[in-house]
Amino acid sequence: MINNNKETKICKRCGRKLPLDKYAISNGYMRNICIDCNNKYHREYRHAKRMQVNIELYKTDISMQILRKYKHINPSRILTKMVSGINYMARGEKFVSLLDYKSAWVSSYGRIIIRDNDGYRLLKGSYSRKDKELYYTLEKNV
Repeated sequence: MINNNKETKICKRCGRKLPLDKYAISNGYMRNICIDCNNKYHREYRHAKRMQVNIELYKTDISMQILRKYKHINPSRILTKMVSGINYMARGEKFVSLLDYKSAWVSSYGRIIIRDNDGYRLLKGSYSRKDKELYYTLEKNV
């Protein structure tokens, strides 16, 4: 019986002398390892196991080991903020002209700018009810 946390026990892992309320009870028996050591052990075990699973996934999945090469965009195809007057969503956003369309630029964030008689403007897309994707309608340069 515990008398106001005056009874103590020595932890088998860390060797500290702790009150009995610092030990977990499982299946009616008091454990020999304190709660702190038990939590630390499980954290380290789970981390090591998760790390091993990730390493195995890296070794087996060839797509993770491929060094990707990206095409260089010709600077003449990039529409600058100074020309269009449209603010960027983020620092890395770029508007690049579409090859098959007369005066349309698509951004790295999926937005589209078109140039008409009034100047440059963002095109408003429409969401499909079926697949919940954003679609734009453009006139193709034939």
